Amino acid sequence: ASLRAMAHVGAELQSMTRRLRALQRQMSRRSSAAVALEPSKPEEVVDGPVTVFLKVPPHARRVLAVFELTGRNATLAARFLAAQNGLDMREPTSLPQVLAAAVEHAYLKVPFQTIVGLFDPPTCPRQRRELFAAGCFVVQSQLCVWLLAQNKKGVAPGRRQLVAEACRLVPKELPREVATMLEKHWQGGGRTRSQRKWLRRFRLNFGFRLGRARAQAVMPLEEMRAKASAFWRWMNHVHADSSAPLLLLNMDETSVALKPTAHVGTVGRVVANQAPKAIAAASLAEMRARFTLMCTICADTQ
Repeated sequence: ASLRAMAHVGAELQSMTRRLRALQRQMSRRSSAAVALEPSKPEEVVDGPVTVFLKVPPHARRVLAVFELTGRNATLAARFLAAQNGLDMREPTSLPQVLAAAVEHAYLKVPFQTIVGLFDPPTCPRQRRELFAAGCFVVQSQLCVWLLAQNKKGVAPGRRQLVAEACRLVPKELPREVATMLEKHWQGGGRTRSQRKWLRRFRLNFGFRLGRARAQAVMPLEEMRAKASAFWRWMNHVHADSSAPLLLLNMDETSVALKPTAHVGTVGRVVANQAPKAIAAASLAEMRARFTLMCTICADTQ
């Protein structure tokens, strides 16, 4: 009887050990960190600090990698941390500041060896996925800045330009294996459909759309006048220092469209709304109609 009782107790201990190990594995997979949100305004009434649980903690390798790749930009790292945890950065309003502070605090708390080894070659698929996610976010953030700069110039980059720029923006700090994965991801294996898929997600996440850039002046008139004045001041200086008389000629030709239009590409919604109004609609014949303008200028009137 005592042997049977001991066997029963042993079986119960083994079952309890298995359950404890399963619970430990589950908790390790769902490791979370908590951050407290204080009222963002002095007049805001909150019944105590609001606690937000993060499935991806601030000390995760992908978050620290984004923090390093962006030049220790806590704002971008906080945006990445919120996206990884499915949080809305607009509500509550104090969330961006709290997440940024959490990332900076985690960066200061982790061992120095962890920071040094952030971009070591990955030894397992999980590390490879962590660095890949960080690289994707960094490239898309820089691509967003580049796109807005192109829109301000009146350019709406197309698919090929965006793919080429994304490949160029791949961080050089990443291991070669991860960098190659990113380049293949942006190129989509050379398939147009795969490239359009990630571009569609990119436009949705960063507030872009397909359209034409609004017609606007490439350079302000005052800036053009200043450049012309500087050029002629330099020419007068050269002419004054020359011992022989100079004959100055300048000729240039350009094709001018009667009804200029822009190509369809990726444009920002905010930039498009703030730009001047688009040109009037034109027929196909009017859009194709062009003339050649040839200008010649000479310093000698004789």
